[in-house]
Amino acid sequence: MSGSSHQLSRKRRQTRSRLQRLLAAQSAQPAVSAQPTPPPTTGARRLPPAVTPPSLPSLGSPSMLRLPPSPPPSVRPDPPLDPPEGMAPLPTPTQPVTRSQPLAKRPTHKSRLASRRAAAAQRLARSSTSPKHLRPAMATATVVPSLGGLVAKALLVSIVLGGLLATLSQLLKTQIPVSSTASLTAEESWDPTTPPVNATLLPLTTPLPDLQAQLAALLTRPGLTVGAMFIDLDTGAYVDAGASQVYSAASVIKVPILVALLQAVDSGEIQLNESLTLTQEAMGGGSGVLQSRPLGSEVSVLEAATLMITVSDNMATNLLILRLGGMETLNQKFRQWGLLNTQLSWLLPDLEGTNTTSAHDMATLLNQIEQGNLLSRRSRDRLLDIMRRTQNQSMLPQGLGTGSRIAHKTGDIRSHVGDVGLVDLPNGRRYLAAVLVKRDTPNDPRAYELVQDLSRVVYQYWSQPNPTSAPQPTPTLTPTPTESSEG
Repeated sequence: MSGSSHQLSRKRRQTRSRLQRLLAAQSAQPAVSAQPTPPPTTGARRLPPAVTPPSLPSLGSPSMLRLPPSPPPSVRPDPPLDPPEGMAPLPTPTQPVTRSQPLAKRPTHKSRLASRRAAAAQRLARSSTSPKHLRPAMATATVVPSLGGLVAKALLVSIVLGGLLATLSQLLKTQIPVSSTASLTAEESWDPTTPPVNATLLPLTTPLPDLQAQLAALLTRPGLTVGAMFIDLDTGAYVDAGASQVYSAASVIKVPILVALLQAVDSGEIQLNESLTLTQEAMGGGSGVLQSRPLGSEVSVLEAATLMITVSDNMATNLLILRLGGMETLNQKFRQWGLLNTQLSWLLPDLEGTNTTSAHDMATLLNQIEQGNLLSRRSRDRLLDIMRRTQNQSMLPQGLGTGSRIAHKTGDIRSHVGDVGLVDLPNGRRYLAAVLVKRDTPNDPRAYELVQDLSRVVYQYWSQPNPTSAPQPTPTLTPTPTESSEG
């Protein structure tokens, strides 16, 4: 093995010396390039035998051992030999190479990036000079993706529009014609989310001038201003005595609040057995029993609604106002119901009388309840049951005879009193009454007497077989006034 290795090294040196002589002979010829490279010098650095380019085979391969001997320097060299398989061709005379030139290095990232850019530029140049009969096909190939995107977008828009049209068509099909609602009963046509239509109210057919004259004789008391309205719910006959005048509502405002609560119960937004927590925000003075309970205690919605009407509990009222979404939410409902003068501006008690209403608004509300437009039949019965248990009997009930029933709610602050309700007579007649009185002197007890006298005249007028007969006076009950007893 040592002999064959020595022989291989010797042949390797012979081959290298032949290549050097061949390169020296070629560099002796005149250079053709613009900047010829100087001939190699004897002091040029010699490459170590073990360093070879990655693409070149080893000089000790069998193909290199078969190279013919190189001629002496004085003889013109033979034409360049064909390089062995895998070796790069030798440089031509037009590209002289010296031994001092470094071997090819491994390409870096920047050189590869430059090569790719150059290749892309060449492809772009070739495409710009391509034959005209090939250009339409190339243009079509580049436009196809954009056309596909447009088609996809158009398909998506058509699907969305189709869904919207289908939904609209379904809604139109499910609507009930207005003309068909007349054949429905009050329970079947009721919808708590739909504002009532004034046309469904009991029409006010005939004013009653004789009853109007009897009431007018009572309205001349100095220091008292009255707004009153009475409607016969069987015939539509009515009396209007300044009913559109706006007054402080006092606790009469609790009637529309109760209607809004029962409407929310009908729609499923609130449950009657739902618990309400007594908070400082809902704390209110004046009348009621909840204010004596500790904060953090709980009360059901039904109990709060009952206390709000029967004992005019102000804290129970505030709890329900907050649970229903606040004063502005309730005011929007009032306007939907056609109550143009009813405005909730302050939590109870409202000692300054900022909450307002009118006798006409209260009559309109009671008329809608009687006709079944705002509440379901069950909620309407519950409302009347609660209002029949009102403990304050000092105004409208004092003018009624034996056998009559009234579902009503009173209001009393220093400057105003009022009472509104539905009255059932022993003869089967039903009428509604709404009376509001402003008193110039705070806590003037004559306001109670005036409401009682008005109630008595109307009761006797509609309870007699002959409505034109004159009413007979009956004893009155005037409670001792208390400052801001209800708020």
